[in-house]
Amino acid sequence: MMRFRGVLLAAVLAAACGSEPEAGAVRASSPDSASGVAAGAAGDTADAAAPVAAAAEPAAGGVVLAADGVEVGGAAGRLAFGSGREQVLAAVGAVLGTPTEQGTNEECPAGPLSHVQYAGLQLVFQDGGFVGWFAQEGSPLRTARGIGPGSTLGQVKAAHPAATVEETSLGSEFAADGLYGIVTSPSNEGKVQVMFAGTNCIFR
Repeated sequence: MMRFRGVLLAAVLAAACGSEPEAGAVRASSPDSASGVAAGAAGDTADAAAPVAAAAEPAAGGVVLAADGVEVGGAAGRLAFGSGREQVLAAVGAVLGTPTEQGTNEECPAGPLSHVQYAGLQLVFQDGGFVGWFAQEGSPLRTARGIGPGSTLGQVKAAHPAATVEETSLGSEFAADGLYGIVTSPSNEGKVQVMFAGTNCIFR
């Protein structure tokens, strides 16, 4: 189980899994904006001097997460946001297998969003186009710089020096060059619980 705070955990999970929303605000993230995560301190003073670990290498030939979409089987297989739903599902499904769930959330601020769930990864679509992804806790998927759920905040900062962290109602949230996520603490040892990019419904 993710260690979000109180009922906010259930709200975020409901959004990530595409279940019917409960009362509360909805957050949509976009790689073209701060995604609701304002620029904040990149860590407290003690953390600034702490060593940061190198990021792990992403798995070769698999699905690689990116701020503007995903890659399947290398850069030649880049599927940017805006790519067609069927193209994306065919490419991702060839690697991750059959989806475990599909559904639609009608109450997102950007309008109705549909989702397709694989093990550890949710793909988000709108009007037939790929618009976002949400990597869940325990997912082995990584970016080209080796960042994903389970990475430390120190690794995020090493891979993305301009990364910022802000305390919000969901906990410690980071923004890193179009990638967004929640970490267990704002220290360099804090672990990435979930990570996302593009358009997502996240309840606050």
